[in-house]
Amino acid sequence: MADYGKMFIAQGGKCAACGNNIAGNKAKMMCVDHDHVTGKIRGLLCRSCNIAAGSLKDDPERAILLAEYLRRTQ
Repeated sequence: MADYGKMFIAQGGKCAACGNNIAGNKAKMMCVDHDHVTGKIRGLLCRSCNIAAGSLKDDPERAILLAEYLRRTQ
């Protein structure tokens, strides 16, 4: 928990991916994101970004393709 607190403060209470600020909502905890291959901790993510990263299998190319699709279909 001490490491979580340090990361939370370092990130300003914001999701490392989308910047969503949950610092004012103490009931919400962020997810500790890690590389599933190496186990290395990458940062704290909001629940939505953590679920998205997992669904995209941590593949940046899939994330880009999804973003492009969403922009095309707006």
